[in-house]
Amino acid sequence: MIAAAEGLPLAAHDELGDASYLTAAQLAALIQVDKATVYRWAAAEPSMPTLRIGSVVRFPREQVLAWLAAHTQGFAKPRRKAAAGSTTDL
Repeated sequence: MIAAAEGLPLAAHDELGDASYLTAAQLAALIQVDKATVYRWAAAEPSMPTLRIGSVVRFPREQVLAWLAAHTQGFAKPRRKAAAGSTTDL
């Protein structure tokens, strides 16, 4: 069974079983996008883990989950406080 990746629902992991590779449809269902979006990302984003053999395209499960986690947004860096005596206008 897959350990829950950050930001992905546990139920989505249960549907995948122990597959080492995901199809575009499985990955699309996991992240709730269209299958065409997965193919577009695979073509446009060289860092996305993708296995291509002939016309077959698969996504290595653990690598793609790590790739998705690395692309998670929403963790803003705290703003630096102005130095004491600074006259910078905001």
